[in-house]
Amino acid sequence: MEYLREEELARIEQKTFGTAMLERVRDFFIFSCYTGLAYIDLIALKPHNILTTADGLQWIRTTRKKTDIPVNVPLLLQALTILEKYRIEPGTTPRDTVFPYVSNQ
Repeated sequence: MEYLREEELARIEQKTFGTAMLERVRDFFIFSCYTGLAYIDLIALKPHNILTTADGLQWIRTTRKKTDIPVNVPLLLQALTILEKYRIEPGTTPRDTVFPYVSNQ
């Protein structure tokens, strides 16, 4: 199995794309890298799946769609930054999920 080296991931994180959709795809890919979540799990993530522990750390608690296996993932700074970027602002259209849906169609 191949994996990204640290420098390769950094280049992807720093890459600027010409469209908002490609920027979103990049953000979701990076979020997946830092959490280990598959795209289907990421796009199905709901606000109640983000928990804050007594010590103030945030975690994802969910179940993988493909295998139905429970998952507990600590949120690193890079993932938290992406979560904040896609947070629903008051006065905007609400959605059920943490991230907006992206389709390649």
